[in-house]
Amino acid sequence: MNNKFSYYVQSYFKDYVIGIRNYSDNTASTYRYAMLIFIKFLNSKKIDENEMLITEYNYELVENFILWLKEKKLKPTTINSYIAAIKTFSKYLQTKNLNVFEECNKIKNIERLKVEVTFPKYYTADEITFLLKSIDLNQKSGLKYLTIITVLYEAALRVSELCELKGNDILEKGKNITIHVEKSKNGLPRIVILSESASNIVKHYLKENKIEKDDYVFQNSVSNHYTRSGIYKMLKRRLEYARKQCENNSYFTIDAFPHILRHSKATHMLDAGIDLIVIRDFLGHKWLNSTQIYAHVSKKKQEEILKKNIDSKNISIHRSKKEKQDLENWLRKNI
Repeated sequence: MNNKFSYYVQSYFKDYVIGIRNYSDNTASTYRYAMLIFIKFLNSKKIDENEMLITEYNYELVENFILWLKEKKLKPTTINSYIAAIKTFSKYLQTKNLNVFEECNKIKNIERLKVEVTFPKYYTADEITFLLKSIDLNQKSGLKYLTIITVLYEAALRVSELCELKGNDILEKGKNITIHVEKSKNGLPRIVILSESASNIVKHYLKENKIEKDDYVFQNSVSNHYTRSGIYKMLKRRLEYARKQCENNSYFTIDAFPHILRHSKATHMLDAGIDLIVIRDFLGHKWLNSTQIYAHVSKKKQEEILKKNIDSKNISIHRSKKEKQDLENWLRKNI
């Protein structure tokens, strides 16, 4: 039996993450990144991941890893995501090597860090309107930027869902465009119908760029489909430009993140009186409690609740420029 740590990491990703569990690309990427961070920790302790035995992977090592993350001043939510990834790997190991079963059991029982409850930030409807109108359609990529931001907001897409959109995911039904989201975060496919005005923008973009059924809808300057970081950088530039053009100092005080457009759409739907269950299905949430957080965000909804109560009662992870055939490079190239 192969007792190398690297062997189990490779089989975990090939056979379990991508194979048996068939996790989404987004989840697989998150787990891969967490493992790369763990490897960076090992290297900081002068441990070679390629020579390390699987029996050296234990509760004490993982506890030291968590302590190391805390020393890096990472956010509790970030550390918790790494803990979750390590727990999933440990669960897999229990089925493959009984020598680490007990240690993995201890690792699985490690508690997540306490996280302060935060509510989603969002842009007002006026801010969204100003952002869209600030885009110069005479510029080469103006129509593309307008369409991306429109779809992110109007369809409340996650950025990973937007990046994976292909021509055959967009259907034209009368005056409206229908977007079929197949690759969602939780594996739940959904259908989103765009408004007529948003549909007109998408139709114009598809026609101008001659998007075929098998084409990625949104491509960068080298004809590859956008990455999450590419969308983030584009939105950041657009927001900075809009902020400079805006005379209202209260606009755009929130940093630019694609997910804020999704939060904004959900909050505006709630303000418009749309039922939470409808919003849940629109967003593709699996559980209603994931959607209920917007009830805490919506100022209009808060005012309605208050009035009703009154009326009724009272890490760079880069180590070296020189590549070598080791576990870290295998993770980067194959997963």
